[in-house]
Amino acid sequence: MTTVIKKTAAAATKTTAVVKQPAAVVQQQQQKKRKQQGDVVEEEVVVTKKTIKLDPVEHIKQLEQQVLEKVENTNKILDIIAICNNEENKENLEIIFQTIKSLERIFRNRLDVNNKVLCQEFIKYRKSASSIKEKSKDGLVVYARWLINIYNNYLELLSSLLRHQDRSIQLPTLTSLFHMLVLESSILELSITNQDQSTNTTTTTTNKSNSSSSTSSTTTTTTTTTILAEIKDNVYYQLSGEFLRNQILEPMLINSNLDNHLLDHFKSRFLPYHDVLYHMMTQLSSLCDRMVREKKTSQQLQHCTMDRFVENVFDLLVLFEVIEETPEEWKILVGEPMSHMVSDLKAMKKKNKKNQALQYPETPAFKISITYWITITSRASYKSSFAKAWMSFLALPLPSSIYKHVLLGLPDQVIPHLSDPRSLMDFFSKSYHLGGVSSILALNGLFILIHKYNLEYPEFFKKLYSLFQPGLIYAKYRARFFKLAELFLSSTYLPNYIVAAFVKRCSYLCLLSPANGCMTLLPFIYNLLQRHPECHILVNNVIQKREDPTTSTISGLLLNSAINAAKSTKQVKGFYGKDSYLIDEEDPSKCQALKSSLWEIQLLRDHYHPDISKLAKLFDNGLSNALSTEDFSNSSYKSLFDSSIKKKVPKVPLAYQPVKQLINDSDGFNLWKF
Repeated sequence: MTTVIKKTAAAATKTTAVVKQPAAVVQQQQQKKRKQQGDVVEEEVVVTKKTIKLDPVEHIKQLEQQVLEKVENTNKILDIIAICNNEENKENLEIIFQTIKSLERIFRNRLDVNNKVLCQEFIKYRKSASSIKEKSKDGLVVYARWLINIYNNYLELLSSLLRHQDRSIQLPTLTSLFHMLVLESSILELSITNQDQSTNTTTTTTNKSNSSSSTSSTTTTTTTTTILAEIKDNVYYQLSGEFLRNQILEPMLINSNLDNHLLDHFKSRFLPYHDVLYHMMTQLSSLCDRMVREKKTSQQLQHCTMDRFVENVFDLLVLFEVIEETPEEWKILVGEPMSHMVSDLKAMKKKNKKNQALQYPETPAFKISITYWITITSRASYKSSFAKAWMSFLALPLPSSIYKHVLLGLPDQVIPHLSDPRSLMDFFSKSYHLGGVSSILALNGLFILIHKYNLEYPEFFKKLYSLFQPGLIYAKYRARFFKLAELFLSSTYLPNYIVAAFVKRCSYLCLLSPANGCMTLLPFIYNLLQRHPECHILVNNVIQKREDPTTSTISGLLLNSAINAAKSTKQVKGFYGKDSYLIDEEDPSKCQALKSSLWEIQLLRDHYHPDISKLAKLFDNGLSNALSTEDFSNSSYKSLFDSSIKKKVPKVPLAYQPVKQLINDSDGFNLWKF
């Protein structure tokens, strides 16, 4: 009992002590407990947040589903854009791709053609961008303008993604942009139809009430004209033109990351549509004209250099093809129903050629659209746009790499499709005067313009003569050059001194050229002499040996047949050792080639290469048959070596003595010890 009582007293004493603690100490203990509990709660919340954090792609899909389910969730479009613009996600291709496609599906759903308020505000915005900033108390109008503003931001996002460095983003971006173009065209079609119906109602009411009044008729005409002027701001080609230029063409071309796969995708998916082809050519022409007019430089272009811009334009330009034959069915991306109406009317016109009373519908929509659709379905308009695009491109400062490709492609791929190829005269003339490879490549275009379109080019042969330099043999396009030069010099109406100058210049180049160069030059000389018999005097134009007591042998620089003929007929002109040909003269008419002879060919008869020696000896056979220069113009050291190896040489018996040691005493090496 005593023990129990003691314990109870101790417990009572302890309880009393607790009760007697100061109030400040109690508060501190309570705050400490609360803080500890709060830390625990915060840790639990953080852990919970980490566990429920969604993957960005899944989050975008979830937000898309919520927006499509309820109109009230349209604000979450901003959340999708925010996820894509997050610094952590800018390099994530999967997030960017999902953002593009999710927003595309949302706007195709939200920009509903049946929503008249939205369509009207959208048309106003396309007519004047400042209309979206106007204040309104109507909730539907405010919502429509807000949605259009977000849609415009989406278009800017797509345009920027066309410059993305990865083609897996560029391709779906281009596809989404064209889908948005089709969506806008459907809204425009509705606006034209509504304007058409309202105009017809107004016109009918006016005619019923004032059938005999000329004043009311004038008023009606004025009203219709005003409506036509208003609708002209929103016709199809303005929609297509502005959209293609601002959202697609400029971001695609002013781009340092333009990928060939993007161009291939554009060509296969969208270029088959004729209206896209027409508008792209038209807008490309205006873009190039603006660059030339504003004298844009690489510093002024933000996203690429000027040379890269020109390269991109060229890569796109070569995709365009002129429509040579009218297709069975025109493929139209924007405004398909109206194009069928125009084609039906064309068919009606063909069936009713004798019926002059056939009239087009009087609706404003048709009156505005008829001109556009006739342009789109006319081959002449494509040919004109093609020519303008190329001429505008050629006005740009072309880098050397593109310049060569342009000169190579113009004669075969562009000139046949131009309505007036003479417009390229200045370009080819300027290229021809540049010298070097540019002059060589410009020859083909100049030949076409001179031969087919009567181009008068002063001092053409003087410039051609100056191109025959030793470096020509090493040029990449020498085969093409000699083929064209032979065409130019093939006319029998050329003066003898012109042909003789080229023959003499080529024979002189043979002495300065390697073996493969001689293989190209000798057939060229042979064919010129074969086509121009009056120049055979160069072969037989012998000269006597100068009197020199120290030498008694006859020079072998002349053809043997010519020497014998000279001895028998005593027709000797000039002295050996002095050539009257002026090698430094730039004018072929003043180089005195006819007073010289082809003594260089005689030297080549003893050339170390048997094929060249054989070609040089062909000049003794009467110059009867022409040679094919194409068989020799591509000769190289490798081809000459390979042909020499492949030749079958007959076995020759040899008499020799077997060698017993490497060096004999009779070899003069007695002082050496091995």
